[in-house]
Amino acid sequence: MALARRIVPVILLAVAALVALAAWSSGQELDASVERRAPESPMRSLVSSAGRLFTDRQADLTSALVVNASVEVNPFSDEMLGVGLVNWEHAWGKPFPNEVPGLAQAMRAQGVKLIRYAGGLWSNDVGFDRTPQRRPFEAWTQNGDTYYFHYGTDELASLHELAEALDAEVIIQVNISTSNPAMWADMVRYTNIERGYNFKYWELGNEFDHASDKGVSPELYIERAARYVDAMKAVDPNIQIVGGVPAGAHDGPRLGYSDEVKSLSDYLTRSARMTTPAGRKFDDLSYHWYQQCWKTEPEDLLRWTWEGLEEDSWRNAYSRKASVIVPRRVDDELLAGTSMRQGITEINFDACNYDGVLNGNHLNALWASDVIGRLAYNGLDFLTWYQGYSTQGYALLYPDSGDNPSRLFLRPSYYAFFMYEQYFGDVMVESHSFDPTAVSIWASRDTNDPGKIKLRITNLTAAEVRTPVDLSGTRVTSGQAYVLTNPNPLDVSEDSNRQSAPTTINGFTLNAMDVAGSARAIEPARLVIEGSRFDYVLPPYSSVAIVLQTE
Repeated sequence: MALARRIVPVILLAVAALVALAAWSSGQELDASVERRAPESPMRSLVSSAGRLFTDRQADLTSALVVNASVEVNPFSDEMLGVGLVNWEHAWGKPFPNEVPGLAQAMRAQGVKLIRYAGGLWSNDVGFDRTPQRRPFEAWTQNGDTYYFHYGTDELASLHELAEALDAEVIIQVNISTSNPAMWADMVRYTNIERGYNFKYWELGNEFDHASDKGVSPELYIERAARYVDAMKAVDPNIQIVGGVPAGAHDGPRLGYSDEVKSLSDYLTRSARMTTPAGRKFDDLSYHWYQQCWKTEPEDLLRWTWEGLEEDSWRNAYSRKASVIVPRRVDDELLAGTSMRQGITEINFDACNYDGVLNGNHLNALWASDVIGRLAYNGLDFLTWYQGYSTQGYALLYPDSGDNPSRLFLRPSYYAFFMYEQYFGDVMVESHSFDPTAVSIWASRDTNDPGKIKLRITNLTAAEVRTPVDLSGTRVTSGQAYVLTNPNPLDVSEDSNRQSAPTTINGFTLNAMDVAGSARAIEPARLVIEGSRFDYVLPPYSSVAIVLQTE
């Protein structure tokens, strides 16, 4: 907790870029920066000319990015770079998680310290017994209940091996749709007591506000969850049980997606208050966030908020500003005075189009760079990206063959995670953008790398942004920059989400089969800085990591 989801029409792009064309458009020379310009955007000149229509609005803004490194805001937990793995990618004879060639090294380089395992709505039909993995969709029964998916003992052993290789914790998704607390208490006993896997997190159910066919109302959910918590913690009191798990933190999915819905999910609200017969509570709450459904246009991804709606209206979940609104509301309304944490255990841009390019291309990498920092800054404690590895377009990593993989490839979205892991710290400090709708800045200190301030700055506009970075009294002696760019950032073709996608860091491409080795070839851009303020040039549609050495 806090230390307390083609080319965009010209007019829409102009609005997205309007503030980024502020006073720096005069073209003055920069005092201290490395100008690593992306190729000219085909929309650049159109947006620039249209941007002149907004001169008065620009003049009202303070055109600087500000960092106050003396004020700590929130941790940036190593569990903020987690991933979800899905059973169907490890069934029907496909390799189990730790058997996928190259997967462990690639996930280690991107900083995976948390793995959520089962696969979304599959978890509402999954079961466990002490046998090797059963074939999916072939029904089996236990105590009169029918299950269609299965946690096999061989599958769980491989999952544990992958987690060990990454030094990562595991979230096991638990079926609460079919009420059988004894089954899951036995799985805790098998994995943690008998086998020593020590799977730490156990998440109860999945999206009952969306999976309404299961008939698990918020009231029934809490009634069942109380029995599960007591049964499972009686076996291993050290596990942490995660509750809520709605499709959205707001109650829109349950109440019909009306703009008038302003309340948080009843699944979350009841979970926060639940006390079991033995006096136990949930340890953490989780929910899901996808910004859109069946969208293909960049403006849907770039949307900051909806005009004409109250801030806490359900529809604002379909905008980037949800990454501010929701964590704060959950902290303030549900978690205040408790030790519970909050996490998002499914996050990506488009909930519906499993192969949609905006779930993994360069624009998605910018989206992830922007919202991951904002979520942590505003109180989120853990996150698992949907998905870490699969053949679907959601995945950060995907294979040449799902059945018999021999090598992996990276989607551009992988780079966003890699840059947070390699060039960001573990304590977020105060930062402010002159316009967070267009340019975001997240700042950190690193307890393992004292003396440095580490920044992530993302430009979500078609304009080259020249801006001062004000360090609020902290003197800096030098800096290094790592810039994520793409020569055709608005590309939404299939190729934009495939191995041929030309997203790079300082012009360098990572090799998915040797991420750490290939990363050593990345040459940092050197920044000559002396003092507490420097100017920097952000290419259009780019994200930069800046590592500053302080006195």
